[in-house]
Amino acid sequence: MVVNTYNDHVAYIFEENENISPLGNRVMSKMNKDYIMKYSTVIYNGRPKLLYGAEDLKVLNNIIATLPEAEIIGLLKQFLDVVCTVNDNDFINLYAIDVNFNRLYYNAKLQLLKCIIIPVNENYDFHENVTWQEKYRNTLVMFCSQIFRSQPERYSELYYMIMDMSKSDGEIAYQLLNYDFGLKRAGETTTQIFEEAMVDDGRIMFLEHYSELGNLLFRISQKEYIIGKSVNNAHGVINISTSVSRKHCVIRKEDGGFTIEDLGSSNGTSVNGFGLEPGVRYMLNEGDVVQLADVVFGVRVE
Repeated sequence: MVVNTYNDHVAYIFEENENISPLGNRVMSKMNKDYIMKYSTVIYNGRPKLLYGAEDLKVLNNIIATLPEAEIIGLLKQFLDVVCTVNDNDFINLYAIDVNFNRLYYNAKLQLLKCIIIPVNENYDFHENVTWQEKYRNTLVMFCSQIFRSQPERYSELYYMIMDMSKSDGEIAYQLLNYDFGLKRAGETTTQIFEEAMVDDGRIMFLEHYSELGNLLFRISQKEYIIGKSVNNAHGVINISTSVSRKHCVIRKEDGGFTIEDLGSSNGTSVNGFGLEPGVRYMLNEGDVVQLADVVFGVRVE
């Protein structure tokens, strides 16, 4: 298979004895993931050619070093979600995912990864002198090297976990998907301090959201700050999404820092791509990325 990359699209040209899988085509048409790039099929010199539009997208490899670590965690989780979705599908092979790091894309406006899946059910030769598994593991290593730029010990730990060839590619994806990338539950001591007294040290947390749907800025300095879509029940009101619950989550200012707790929301709360267990307090830090249903906030502390 020949791969040609252009400014606005990527083209995959099938060579002799290579064909699109009709079953793969049907499976792909039913995959409704925001992270998966759409494609069109044309005939080129009598052979199938797949075109994946890359308009308004950036090559992830070109800009990943400029992104905050928390956002990269979210992108890695999206990539792993694609891998796990394909791994759990009986009708399409993991090799269908183009895991070359130079062909992963980034939608800056939506902060979304864009990944290419080819409707095939066997491993094709991309003429890159490297196996699919090597590209896949190297891509995971690249993500982790950027996430732990300033923590070489954590990076080394993940490097050896990823390169453990005794585990299958799917197992590595699930292991990483459940890895603690820095999110911590609030300890019992912190919770106890919060219940007994509040120490006002002047710190303020800002949750910031900017998108084409609208901009939101929540300034949190009080003991308890509820976020949701209910004007009557929330301090911070989200009016740009119908997926957010009336009382979605609560941010608390505690002696040990700021914490977040999901209040049993319908569509969940996540921090750095990690889904929160409802009713449990988790610590928040500068640079974290908080997602309430489909609304994403950056965290800033002053």
